[in-house]
Amino acid sequence: SFKKLVTFLAHCEESGWIALKKNSPEPVVTKIFRDHPDVIEWKPWPRSATAEAEQSSGAGGSSGAVASIEVQPVWRVGAKAKPLLEALGGEGPGAPEDGCWSREECAQVCRLYADKKQLWAPNNKKR
Repeated sequence: SFKKLVTFLAHCEESGWIALKKNSPEPVVTKIFRDHPDVIEWKPWPRSATAEAEQSSGAGGSSGAVASIEVQPVWRVGAKAKPLLEALGGEGPGAPEDGCWSREECAQVCRLYADKKQLWAPNNKKR
């Protein structure tokens, strides 16, 4: 088992399953080799063999619950965004704790900035 994502992705690259961006401080997957024999030959294991199935059967029957992962795009907010946040004067989401903004937060900041600086043309106001 891998304790860090970096080592897992490095292993996947060594196995020929993916390509990572060269000389990047963080691992960035640039390609997934779907034509690799390991990927082509892989077959998912039966649902009855999963940990979720064991948990639901131990709890007195099948609950029908399925584990899921939600992936959302985020944008890293660095020092370059500081003047934008200062121009808003405390309006908007502010500097994020984790250093990333969601799509909604990015759109909100852009809208607030455009409104504050009156960048919308009178006949082209965003609805």
